[in-house]
Amino acid sequence: MFRLSVGRGIARAALALLLFASPLLAREDVVRRSRLLIVDPERVTRVTEPGDALRLHLFSDASFTAVLDRLEADRHNGVVWQGHLRGVHDSTVLLVVEGDVMAGIVWSPESSYRIRYAGSGMHVIEELEERDLQLQELADDAVAVDWAPERPGKLPSHKIRRPASPMSTFDLLVLYTPAAESWAGGRNGIRSRIRLHTAVANNALANGKAKARFRLVRMTRVAYEEGESVFQDLQRLRQQGDGFLREGHQQRRRFGADFVSLYRFRSLTDRPCGLALQG
Repeated sequence: MFRLSVGRGIARAALALLLFASPLLAREDVVRRSRLLIVDPERVTRVTEPGDALRLHLFSDASFTAVLDRLEADRHNGVVWQGHLRGVHDSTVLLVVEGDVMAGIVWSPESSYRIRYAGSGMHVIEELEERDLQLQELADDAVAVDWAPERPGKLPSHKIRRPASPMSTFDLLVLYTPAAESWAGGRNGIRSRIRLHTAVANNALANGKAKARFRLVRMTRVAYEEGESVFQDLQRLRQQGDGFLREGHQQRRRFGADFVSLYRFRSLTDRPCGLALQG
């Protein structure tokens, strides 16, 4: 599926990947067709053993059998279901469940599909037009503004697991505004998208054989009125003591997050899908 070549340091590469996993708006020109439906997330969560199968009826002419590779669940009622399409080489299925809401992607060399919450108990399935999609085009349609560690040039050494494991773990704190939550269909809607974007980033890291993963330590709604631009919000996220996003700074210290990401609703006049500062 997605692959990452790490040549400029794992922290910088991981930051770039997380940023591109989370654009704000779905590109309408890549949606070939779509349909609304009611889904049963429990069908996903009942498939728990690697090798078990889940039937996916996406469209009348597009049904697949997904095979579970790995299941991750946490105490906050969130599930990440990762697998592949039976008989389809180099395919990926990523489904996340947050309460009664589901989001996901189904990808193969021949076709790509996206599942997202549409609000009012409904979900939408979209078949995407382009075959060779970039990561940011497939990973759904929320936005992130990412902030790297305070210490210039490196991550806090206590956050990197070694030498017991060769894998570096980056703790990720995600904040989201009331506007972003409303746009995504509510609390579970925005949280399902955040989980999906994190799963997509980790999937790309794994496919690129990068020895790093993101660990989502917290998702928090912040009482913040978005600024006029993504640039302004990024500066407010970075700076402390200016009266903005104080809860975010407190949460970062509390959870010791290596990266902080702010999900915001933005107008179509904002050109970047996201911005980041490192160091």
